[in-house]
Amino acid sequence: MENSALITREEIKSNELVNDTMKALLWMFLLYFIASVAFSGILVGNGYMNIFFTALVFYPLFTLLPIYTYTKIKPVQKPKTFIRMDKKMDGQLMRQVIVLGILIALAYISFILILVYFIDPTILQNVNPLGNAVSTSYSTEEIVSIIAQLIVVFVISAGIFEELFFRGFMLNGLRALGEKKAIIITSVAFGLMHLSLFQGSIACLISLFIGYIAYTLKNTRYAIVLHIAYNSIIVVFALILLFIQYGIITTGSMLYYIMGFGIGGIIVFPIMIKLLISKIKNRNNELNTKASASEVNTDVQDDLKEVHVTEPYLFEMYTPVNNTGRTFEDGIKIDDYKNPVKVTMSTGAKLSFGVYIFVTTSLTILGTIIIQ
Repeated sequence: MENSALITREEIKSNELVNDTMKALLWMFLLYFIASVAFSGILVGNGYMNIFFTALVFYPLFTLLPIYTYTKIKPVQKPKTFIRMDKKMDGQLMRQVIVLGILIALAYISFILILVYFIDPTILQNVNPLGNAVSTSYSTEEIVSIIAQLIVVFVISAGIFEELFFRGFMLNGLRALGEKKAIIITSVAFGLMHLSLFQGSIACLISLFIGYIAYTLKNTRYAIVLHIAYNSIIVVFALILLFIQYGIITTGSMLYYIMGFGIGGIIVFPIMIKLLISKIKNRNNELNTKASASEVNTDVQDDLKEVHVTEPYLFEMYTPVNNTGRTFEDGIKIDDYKNPVKVTMSTGAKLSFGVYIFVTTSLTILGTIIIQ
């Protein structure tokens, strides 16, 4: 047993972590699909038991179980550190990320308004989190239940658990592929997970922003905050649609203002998003500079580390499965995200991702046919 031998860079390129991440993605979706079918009798209607079951059982089951499985079966020493949930957030960055999530949601709504008023009004049925609820009569109690479900399930639970898997586990597991590939593959997987051509395309696009923020700031907590901020605005939009359906809000005199918001927003909000991302990058660089400059001061350095995540070793928490007892030397590391060790997806990883794409695409097409 080669207990003293070091892992070489060529062995790092064996791609084991990327391969396992793709297997976990397929494992997660199979859990999601099986749970959806098994709990279909429970997940009907908008009752409060449904809300708590979905938020506390359904979402955690299909997102956390694969993470738990692969961090226990595989020798990942610190799962919380691996998925980047072990560091505090900088207050200024957090506020900027919240505003970014709101701006992205407003840009999306502006785009939808243009489609609705100039192309196809029925498109609202494809974008509303309520589904067909806007065209169905509900009692006051049922409307309150719907609102609670949107907040608890769509905003909080989805924002937390989806990010823990896709940005916490999957994005970090794929980052050896490089920044662009890791973000794009994760975003495609996230979009396909929605099993809807329109919603999946939008989710994929939004995921690119979330992935970029998580990758740049190296903290999954920011991805969760951005996701929750985005979903919160979408929920407000869904409730406005519901209130319009019930006549609580009338749009006759507001039609031109709404159209103006859509046309103006599609121009203004992307510019604001670009400027805000630049500010986020500048703040991130500022924190990096402070952390580097304060290395001589242990107390200050420790405080900064609590706020800002320094560059971790890519595989420091992931040892080979051959149980040789060998460990990574501190000097063998990924210096930073700008220059990672490049690996390519193995046949097993490609096969897992290919099966995932085939299954999700097939179900999306099948669902579209059934609805029509």
